Amino acid sequence: MNLGEGVTKFLGGVGRPDASPRRLKARGRRGPDKKVGPAGSEPAWVQTQGCLGISRPTPPQRAIPLSQESPPDPANTRCGAMERVGPRVHVKRAVQRLASRSTQLAQTGGPLAAHRGSSWRRRFNRRVECQMALVSDVVGSLRGEEAAKLVESNFISFWSRFDRHSVQPLHSVEGVIVISCTVRSAIFNLAIATDPTVSSDVIRGVIGSFGGLGVPFRWAQLPSQARSALGSKLEAAGLTRRSASPAMVLSLSELKRSHPAPKDLSVEHVLEYNGLKDFARILNAADFHLPPEVANEIPALLRPKERDSQLEMFLGRQDSAPIATALRYSSEDTVGIYAVSTLEAARGKGIGSSMTYEALLDGKEAGGAQHAVLVATQLGFPVYRRLGFEQCGEFVTYVPRR
Repeated sequence: MNLGEGVTKFLGGVGRPDASPRRLKARGRRGPDKKVGPAGSEPAWVQTQGCLGISRPTPPQRAIPLSQESPPDPANTRCGAMERVGPRVHVKRAVQRLASRSTQLAQTGGPLAAHRGSSWRRRFNRRVECQMALVSDVVGSLRGEEAAKLVESNFISFWSRFDRHSVQPLHSVEGVIVISCTVRSAIFNLAIATDPTVSSDVIRGVIGSFGGLGVPFRWAQLPSQARSALGSKLEAAGLTRRSASPAMVLSLSELKRSHPAPKDLSVEHVLEYNGLKDFARILNAADFHLPPEVANEIPALLRPKERDSQLEMFLGRQDSAPIATALRYSSEDTVGIYAVSTLEAARGKGIGSSMTYEALLDGKEAGGAQHAVLVATQLGFPVYRRLGFEQCGEFVTYVPRR
């Protein structure tokens, strides 16, 4: 008996140091009944490994003819077409279910919450937040660019409606969209670079043209331009960064109410000019804060054209008094939400969320839109998150230095 055969016999022919009959009996399992035969009598699939020649069983590999090999049919798999996307989608779905469960426990005090303290819920929520942040980084690359393009397209189309100088050479600048009107407010006068590689000379020319018109303006940097050198060029041309606003997107198939609407709130379409004046007055008092001589020009700007179904305005009332506004603008299969505002005295009651939901629902039912986009403010960001919106970038605003 050589050394390899002796070690193999001692190990019970299994090839594991802890698989002797005595140890298997101590663990409640039966050891091998057969004695190990002489060397060379093992099955063909037992291979010798290691410097001591210890025999270890290796499972046989079943050969599959090439004619039988075929990729799995996505329609017959458990996840269907999602199998082709990869594990990222499955990770996101799992974390979303975890977050939904955490929210349910925190809000309704589910069965687990009855047996857990507040410290457990805090740790659980913290875990969900960390995992959601990780998933945002992983999944963001899948649809971040596409979602940002949806927001940018609707944003440019909406603000272009307010242009009143489209016949001037100012608007034929290569690589820059210039929107200007008679209202002396930077809200309605803006420049947008369609090409982030636009030259510094063109940027200075656009800034000088606004100066010639004598109106304040802003330059909006698009989410897709965040990694470009456009911001540095704007600052070198005399502009300064003023604010950054989250760009958000929502699949309308996932639209849901964050909480019930206030019982005393009524939402109506703005159909007459008197309603339009109330809309502009509430919007200015709650958000714009423009001087009266400038605010009086807003109704004429917002007034939709005849048979224009792209733009719809909504006015919220409590006890017949207007207190809130919302506007939806449809382009292609996307609904853009703008001008969501609530008077300060009426905030904190879910009115802004209800106004946004009604505008989204109207856009979904009117044109069969599939996505909703918006540019959030600091106050509105948590409201939109509860409605299901996700951030896909940010708009950065630049204004002239004072």
